[in-house]
Formats: sequence, C-alpha cells, structure tokens
Amino acid sequence: MINRRKIIIFGGAVVLFILMTTFLYYSVFSTPHKYETYQLEKRNQTKHNSSEKDLFIINLPKDVNLVPVKPVGQITFNTMQNMQNSQCSATRGNLNPPRSFITKPENSPWPNFSPSTFSIETDFIQWKNNNSDYWNRISRGLDGEALNSEKLKMNEMGLTLNLHLKPKEGHLPIWLKTFKRRTPLDIVLDAVCRIDDISHTILYVTIDGGDFDQVVEELIKVKCVKVKIYFHPILSDLRNLGLDKRNLDTGLVLNSHYVYGLYLLTHKLDYPYVITLEDDLEPTPDFYRFHYSLYHFVFGKQASYYNSKKIFAIGAFSHGPIVDCISLAAKLSNDETHKCGNKAVHQLVEEDYFPGWGSGIPKESFLEYWGDWKSNRHIYDYGMSMLRSGENRYTLVPCSPRVRTVANAGINGQNSGRWDHYISQFAQWNEKPLNRIYYVDRRDGVVKADEKGKFLYNKLT
Repeated sequence: MINRRKIIIFGGAVVLFILMTTFLYYSVFSTPHKYETYQLEKRNQTKHNSSEKDLFIINLPKDVNLVPVKPVGQITFNTMQNMQNSQCSATRGNLNPPRSFITKPENSPWPNFSPSTFSIETDFIQWKNNNSDYWNRISRGLDGEALNSEKLKMNEMGLTLNLHLKPKEGHLPIWLKTFKRRTPLDIVLDAVCRIDDISHTILYVTIDGGDFDQVVEELIKVKCVKVKIYFHPILSDLRNLGLDKRNLDTGLVLNSHYVYGLYLLTHKLDYPYVITLEDDLEPTPDFYRFHYSLYHFVFGKQASYYNSKKIFAIGAFSHGPIVDCISLAAKLSNDETHKCGNKAVHQLVEEDYFPGWGSGIPKESFLEYWGDWKSNRHIYDYGMSMLRSGENRYTLVPCSPRVRTVANAGINGQNSGRWDHYISQFAQWNEKPLNRIYYVDRRDGVVKADEKGKFLYNKLT
C-alpha cells in the first residue's frame, strides 16, 4: 500500500515536472530570440567578477521611448500571427532572385545632366510669388516636350525652401522622390518634421511627371529642414542616355527617376551615402540618426564592422526572411520583451535580401546599379537585389522599423492591408548617433563582444 502511494506520488511529481517544463518552454523560450536573451541574462547573473560582466547585457540601450502612431485599425493576435505567416511565406518565396545580368561597374558620365550647375540657390516661395502666372501655366496641364523644357529651366535656378537653415557639416542627404499626389505626401512630410536632428541635413526632393502644383503646395508647408527641389526631365534624360527609342513603360519611368536622384546626389553632389524616402513612406523619429550612425560604423573612415564589404545597403524597413518569420506579431502586439520587437532599436540582422523602402545606399552600391540598369528590365529594388544575389552580401535590417508604408490608393497600384499599416508604436532612441552600440545577428553564427567597436555579434537564432 505504501509502495503504491509512493509510486502515485512519484508519478504525479513527474507529470507536474513535465507540465511545468512545457509551460516554461513556451512562455520563456517560445521565441528563439527570447531564449538567447534569457540565457545571456542567466549567464550574467552567475558572474561575480566585474571584469567578466556580459557586454551583451550592460550595453543594452536604456533611453528608448515608444511613441504612439495611428494604425489603420485594430486586429486580434490571431490575425497578427496569420499576417506573420503569410509575410514569411511571401518573402521566402522571393529569397534568391537570379542574377540575370553581369557587367562591370560603370563610372561613365551622364551627358548634359540637369542641372548643369549647383552654385545658384533661389528662394522658391519668393520666386513663385513673383511669377505666379508663369507658375500656374507650367504646373498644371503641361506635358511632353513643353513640360520637359520648363523642368530644365527650373532646375538651373536651384529652387530652395528654408534658405536660412544651415545643415551640419558632414551631414548625409535624405532624398524624397515624389509624383503628383498630395496624399499621402502630406503624412510623410509631417513625419519628416518629427525626425530627430532633421535640421542637421538637407531634404532633396525630385518631382516626376507634370501637374506638380499640389506636391509643391505640400512642400512649402515644411519649415523644419532645408529643402532643395529638382524636376525629373525624363525625356531629355532618356535621349542623353541613348534610351529614347525604348517604350516608355512604368518600369523605365521608375528606374530612370531612381538613377536620376541617386546620380544627382552621389556623382554631382558627391555624397558617399544617400538616405532614400518615398512619398508613401512614413519615417520614424530615429530615421536620420539610425542611418547617420550606421553609415559611420559600417562604411565611414572610422568603420568598425567586421567586414564592411559584406554589407550592400542599410535597410530601414524591418523586412526579410528572418525578421518576417520571427517577429511581425511581436511588433504588432507591442511585445517589449522580444529580441526583435519595436523596442529593440539596437538589434540588426544580416538579411540575404534587399528591402528597398527607406534604405541607405552607399555610393559604391549605386555605382554597380548605374553600370547595369540600362540592360535590366526589372524595377530598381528587384534589380538591386539581383546585383547582391550570389555575392554573399547582405542588407543590415533593423528589428525596430525606421519606416512604414502609408496605406493609399496608389498611382501605380493599391497599397493596403499590409502588416505594417497596423503598427501602433514607433521607437525613439535618445542616444547620440555616434555613441550607440548595435547588436548584429551574423549569418555565420559568430558570437563576439568587442568593447572597442560599435557592434556586438550574436548568434543567428
């Protein structure tokens, strides 16, 4: 009887142990990234020698705020998980685009580039007010060669907003490309003025197409940053590049605008790195500081990244086969404990992918695309992915997004129902850009904590 009781008690204890272990596994270790963070914390607690403190723990960011932003609606956690599964499948399905074209990087000049000079700055508002009849005539209803001719004239004037603002020496440019629509451009520009240190830089705006009066009306409202405006003269550009006989389809229009803006900034204005933005991308407060810090840490003269040649670009949108499959639900549910959630401003992942939205493009990467784009019939972001593919080069992608897309009807198609439209928090990191330390999940699995550098390297879990 006693033995039977002991057996029952022992059996009950075993069952209880199994249940508790299962509970702990799914509550504490349910996400691989949570598990690793838990192990780091546990290891840190067992160390008594201060010289052995775990650098992964003591260098976690401490000055991070979560700023509420408006989602398009409320969704259940099950819907969040379904969105994660769907996005994961879609991303993995486009993981390795074939490199269908190979040419040598081309540094050939762009003949008769517009503008031809950058020594002139004209106060746009004053000029527009003094030439209202002329402006009304060219900004609405004009097209073809007549429109192209007027764009060439205006580009030579160096039309500028907020001339009194002086950007910081060594700033990096933000390039915003626009086309006709007032909304969601108004939402994007409102967010631009909430970017930390935005007055330190220059916002370069390139305008495609005609009927741009509404675009300019929104730009004139911007008071927080110096703005330089250029008009994309597509017809003369294609002639100068020997592409005027090609069918003017959407792909050619988008690609020619892309190379126009990047050539303008990297070749004509000699910037080493361009922060890209679009008229339906809403930046977070940390957008500029994030790019500024990572440019210097990865590509700049004082770079400390373990191998800068492996990095093709710096992503701003949290997107790729790794982050899509492990963390979308955590971002949407505002899980602050998740290693790859919205609050994980320091966490980066080497993604074998190129999420173009809001990305930072080094001059060297654009040079490769500049040498290839004429023979590439794909849209620019896919074309950039093709250059990177097969070369063991990655995009550094943040776990905490620095941009989200804005739901809109779209000029070239509807943009609605995306997971990021339901984000309800943006992260604001108050650490100075060059004082930051980032954690990187390396694809080779190396774990290394280097006190002298700006990166701690984690396992890819």
